[in-house]
Amino acid sequence: MSDSGTNYLLRNDGAFESAPSGLGGRTFDGFWTLSGGKVEAQAKRGWVNGVSGMNDFCKIVFYIGAFGSLEKRERAPVMDSKRESVAFLQTYWFIDFLSPIVKPKDFDARQAKAKVSRAAVFLVPSP
Repeated sequence: MSDSGTNYLLRNDGAFESAPSGLGGRTFDGFWTLSGGKVEAQAKRGWVNGVSGMNDFCKIVFYIGAFGSLEKRERAPVMDSKRESVAFLQTYWFIDFLSPIVKPKDFDARQAKAKVSRAAVFLVPSP
């Protein structure tokens, strides 16, 4: 997903990542689940070209609307070190909740397990 300033990546294996579209801004690195029609992510916040906190964790809740067309294409490396094939979906979405949390006890184990597979789906806002 992208809001023009940040790209959000929901991987099929449960990994959740984000990075700024430009040269600086907020990042997230964690995992996501689908619950009752909403996506819930727990992630560590950081910054590109800025100071990052050591234990800055947050919970993010967002909703994804009806899907439009599906398009597969190659994605140049943005948040990864390699090029990969991804599915882009046209959709509407919005962040409903973003709040600081204490680092979840199982965060490191869940994050490591989620990153075993690297298949990804990108959600792109409808025009």
